[in-house]
Amino acid sequence: MSSTAPFQDQLAAAVLAASDAHGADWLNQALGRLAASDDVDNELLNLSAAARRKLGNQPFPDPSLALRTEQATLHFGHWNVGDAGRVVLLMQACRQQPDGDRRERLMFRSGDETERAAIVQALLLMDDPGELKALALEAGRANSLALFGAIALDNPYPALYYSDHEFNQIVLKSLFTGLSIARVQGLQERANAELSKMSEDYIDEREAAARSVPVDIWLAVAPFATDHGNALLQRYLDHSQAEHRFYAAKALSLCGRPGLLGDIDARLRHESDPAVREVLAAAGDQSGD
Repeated sequence: MSSTAPFQDQLAAAVLAASDAHGADWLNQALGRLAASDDVDNELLNLSAAARRKLGNQPFPDPSLALRTEQATLHFGHWNVGDAGRVVLLMQACRQQPDGDRRERLMFRSGDETERAAIVQALLLMDDPGELKALALEAGRANSLALFGAIALDNPYPALYYSDHEFNQIVLKSLFTGLSIARVQGLQERANAELSKMSEDYIDEREAAARSVPVDIWLAVAPFATDHGNALLQRYLDHSQAEHRFYAAKALSLCGRPGLLGDIDARLRHESDPAVREVLAAAGDQSGD
């Protein structure tokens, strides 16, 4: 049995639970058509193309849904049900004929943008996911934000399989394109000095051009901040925008450097934003341990 079988069964159960009767019937029939097909590749492509129309484009009602692999937990509650159904069909096809060319590559090459994004979101669930790194890297180079976001956000794959340089490029491109790096999985674990320095340089460029700085960039700066980075952090801890204060304080707390927050009690007395107050209080507890 394929090692992906339990994941397929769990994902299929979630899709069926989130679908109406017509959608559930269609998925069960589609799986039967795959099982009986003499041309699995073409059957898979045809069924995948219809999945969003048959199952819907709505997100799962439970955003906390997750599958726990040996390497990491993959949260899929933010996927739409139709794309999850596509992944179920792909996994079924791979189980039927495990030898030969990877069907993930076939679907990636033949599918539209949404089908490619669905595959990239699910790479960790496939057999030997490291062999599919080329697909992940290609998605990371895409101009499509939907396809890039599928690998960059809420996806543990880059943190598990990318080199430091490849991981840094994912983080920097997320910043450049306005995506939240708070959603880049494994950021704290994969943080490195080069990433911190590149993030500091990006802040300098934005400030020099009188442009706004991404509010969550401090998550990439703080772990290996230079003296200049520390100065930036301390300046933005007093920024007029609450989101900057929140992420600067959170970043310092996450990387075990609450001392750079200075007098936390004084900050709490002057802080009006509830989210910032919460992260400051937590940092104060941490520094008191």
